[in-house]
Amino acid sequence: MAHRTAEALTLLLLSACATRDAENDASIEDDAFVIADAVSSDAAACTLSPPDALPALGGNVVVLDPDAGFQIPAQDGGNPIGVWRVEHVTIFAPPGDFDASASRIAGTAWVIVTGTEVQISLALDVAIASSAGTTTHHDLLALRGSYSRNDPTLHVVPRCALPALDLDFTSGDTSGTLVLTTTGSLGTETLLLRCARTST
Repeated sequence: MAHRTAEALTLLLLSACATRDAENDASIEDDAFVIADAVSSDAAACTLSPPDALPALGGNVVVLDPDAGFQIPAQDGGNPIGVWRVEHVTIFAPPGDFDASASRIAGTAWVIVTGTEVQISLALDVAIASSAGTTTHHDLLALRGSYSRNDPTLHVVPRCALPALDLDFTSGDTSGTLVLTTTGSLGTETLLLRCARTST
């Protein structure tokens, strides 16, 4: 299940120090989920092939309430093959000193699944509001690898990084969702990507 992948993806997290903006009392942090060339020496094998005309996405943050049961939607599987443009990202995070309703997500993201491999790219600006101001995190994820499928899970073995990971998904004719778990600025975060299928 995707929620078991936090330890693997934690190994991919590189965090830069925050810089302070004196005018608006906001800080900016760069959190890069970057796939290093740890397995393949062939740079072409690690290069992503983005689709054209990526739309800007929106997003929101949801606090996981331990008394509300399992809030992250279960996935149903299906046929994942195609080009998917991410239209919305929801970050499910544990309770903390931030205002989820005032926090926002912007950026672009996409997923391509062929019969043999998965490519995922996220470039997100995550603005976390709190009583101290707003902190913006620039989160990047670049992933390419082979996979095996056991609905609703894709078990991905990256070409250019050591840890394997599981992604849970639902795919329909025109839309789908993808769930992955990682460690970010809000602790252990589960990302729900809502996607539009653009080709098969």
